[in-house]
Amino acid sequence: MSVWILAVFMGCGSRVVFAEESCPAVSTPGTKALIHGMCRDLHLSLAKVPGGSVRVATTSFLDPRFGCVRDGCVVTLSGRFSALGQQGSADEWLGEYFERKGWSPTLSHDADGPDGTVYAFHKPGALCIVEGRWNHWHGEDGEGHTDDAYTVTVSCGAAERDPPRPPE
Repeated sequence: MSVWILAVFMGCGSRVVFAEESCPAVSTPGTKALIHGMCRDLHLSLAKVPGGSVRVATTSFLDPRFGCVRDGCVVTLSGRFSALGQQGSADEWLGEYFERKGWSPTLSHDADGPDGTVYAFHKPGALCIVEGRWNHWHGEDGEGHTDDAYTVTVSCGAAERDPPRPPE
């Protein structure tokens, strides 16, 4: 059994995560093309976000929900809410974008909070995990505040034919 070591960078620090196995996946002739085509399309769409900076990497990534490693690609958008103007942030419109491309939402990675959101979309053999992160805190006055900076990361990788189910 191989052990994967992934460095996960969070804020100012980083941590090392050990994942002992690859996520279950079905290998079909079109899976890699589907995953990399989606990352290419995401790069082109996210590059249009005002004030945003986009990075793309062909890499393995940790699926934090299942604690396993997926092979694929990661697209990261960094920006500032103030630069968006009237346009909604990418974490808001990416769901509709995936659905227009024929991807189905899955509840396996669904979470929301004041400092971010996570959700996922599936096609047979592929899974894309969308994660939006920003800094939110409560001041001494009790009011909520959100930093101007945000990051949206979309990690697409090999998956099973059926959508993943939330762990029990």
